[in-house]
Amino acid sequence: MGAVGYALAAAELRAQLDHGGLPSPDGLAAAGQAMRTEGLMLDRVYTAKAPALAPARQPVVFWHTGGALDAVAAAQEAAS
Repeated sequence: MGAVGYALAAAELRAQLDHGGLPSPDGLAAAGQAMRTEGLMLDRVYTAKAPALAPARQPVVFWHTGGALDAVAAAQEAAS
């Protein structure tokens, strides 16, 4: 892939990830699946969007370094 291909791929990725600091429908679905299948808490605004874009049925290494505080805040919000 040449420089133009990379630039187009990067622009497409930014378009898919950008929701103005709000959760995306695909990210919410990915966060739910990660919790159900792996017990992995992902923050709904940013971190959950990465696995939403992962290729289906292919091995993926996902290095998750946080997001627990956002999950706790979401649970507290839902409980109130």
